[in-house]
Amino acid sequence: VSVLEEAYAPIRESLNALFHLSSDLHQLFMTTVFGIFYARSKGSGGGTVSSAMGIIWLSHRRNWSTHDLIELLVHELTHSLIFLDERRYCHYPSIASIADSKNYARSAILKRNRPLDKAFHSLIVAHELLSLRREFGTEGLALHAHPSSNELLKNCKETIVSIRKISNLSSLVKPRWMETFQKVELSLQNF
Repeated sequence: VSVLEEAYAPIRESLNALFHLSSDLHQLFMTTVFGIFYARSKGSGGGTVSSAMGIIWLSHRRNWSTHDLIELLVHELTHSLIFLDERRYCHYPSIASIADSKNYARSAILKRNRPLDKAFHSLIVAHELLSLRREFGTEGLALHAHPSSNELLKNCKETIVSIRKISNLSSLVKPRWMETFQKVELSLQNF
């Protein structure tokens, strides 16, 4: 088996499993993500960038289960969808302002302070992972790609608090951003 086949076989298997879990979510993924490439990375399981929307890279590990990979696919899909929403609604009046360290907030995924847009992305991603686990009954599985559900929920709450502490938040974001943030904040109260 070639290295390339070894890398892509679990991705194909996970996309197939995603289809069986939710054909709608699978269709959304297939409509939004048109390119997946594999590149080894010791520090990350994958990534997405706003300058290459629709393309994700993965660096999954051999010991990751199908559920780990489904979560990774949903993680990167969520980033892609947020990038599209940001492009459509221009979430931030000034990119320079959100990059200022005084406007950093805690990341729900990486658990460190990051620019507001990155912290916002992490909050949405963590929320979607928690929703995915709840919907498909995988909340209690021992997974490797992301923290446990309890830890993700705790991290989300810390991210919300840190975002709320930004004194000039209302001047840093547009209404669409605030509406999305408030929906996620309300949703997380039901977990």
